[in-house]
Amino acid sequence: MSKEFNSLWLEQYQAKSKSHENHNFAGEPSGSKSEQVIRHEPLAEAQGETGNAAGIQVRITSYRRRLLDPDNLAGGCKYFVDCCRYAHLIPDDRPQDIELITRQVKVKKKSDEHTLIELFTNKIHLVRSVAEFLEVVK
Repeated sequence: MSKEFNSLWLEQYQAKSKSHENHNFAGEPSGSKSEQVIRHEPLAEAQGETGNAAGIQVRITSYRRRLLDPDNLAGGCKYFVDCCRYAHLIPDDRPQDIELITRQVKVKKKSDEHTLIELFTNKIHLVRSVAEFLEVVK
């Protein structure tokens, strides 16, 4: 590179540095202060989850010899939850309608592998049959 280019670049760099010295990070002159806005009321209504209004808990337990990654287990449970919805055992599979709990238990023999689907409601603690569950949910 030529000496002319280097000296020109150095002059431009020093000029930019000097102009930035007198400004803060917001681009305002360093002598000025930003006025901070203080609010005593919330910016918006709280929009958190309303919870499980239907009070239905769907618990799916997979008994397996070889345990899955948690994300694969949860993804694999979609079929079971959809089946419960199509059978009208649950009103919908939205978070406000059900609480989905997935878990897995390690077993020793292949013959012990199975999936257990349990439906609970806050109206009674354990539902013994599909008919009893449908009566409680109505």
